[in-house]
Parts: sequence; structure tokens; C-alpha cells
Amino acid sequence: MIFTIKPESKDKSVVFAWIFMNYAFDVSEEKIRKFEDEIILQDKEILETQPYEYYLDLKKEIHVKADKASILYRHYLRRAVGEIKELGLV
Repeated sequence: MIFTIKPESKDKSVVFAWIFMNYAFDVSEEKIRKFEDEIILQDKEILETQPYEYYLDLKKEIHVKADKASILYRHYLRRAVGEIKELGLV
């Protein structure tokens, strides 16, 4: 599963999803879709609890080693687009 997200405002984004498989050829499409929907709904519940602000200033939060990818992504965002308050990038 690959997801990309295009933010349109602080509280609205468009999600593009691609799902690839090269196994389970005997499993029905309906069963596969049900499984994918279950996973997506679990993620949706968590994402909807997150703040509307995405802090590019890393000093506003406490980080651990597991946050390294997120930290690098925030550095990239700050360099590439900077602050865009209407999208929640502050």
C-alpha cells in the first residue's frame, strides 16, 4: 500500500492510494478490499486524533530515535516549502 496526501487546508486533504499485490491469487477481491478497508479505518482513527498543526520547529516537541525519519522529513519540508500556516505547517 502506498499513500500520498495532498493538503488543501488545515482540516482537509486529498489522499491518493495505490495497492499492489503479487500473491493470494485465490482470495476474492471482496475479501481483499475488506482487509484493506479495515487497515485504512484503523489509520484514519489515529490520524483524526492528531493536531491540525504540523510543527516544523523541532524544539516544540520531544523526540526519540524512532522519530528520525519524521525529523528528516520536517527538515526537507522546511527547506522545500517553508511555513504555510493555512496548511498547518508552522
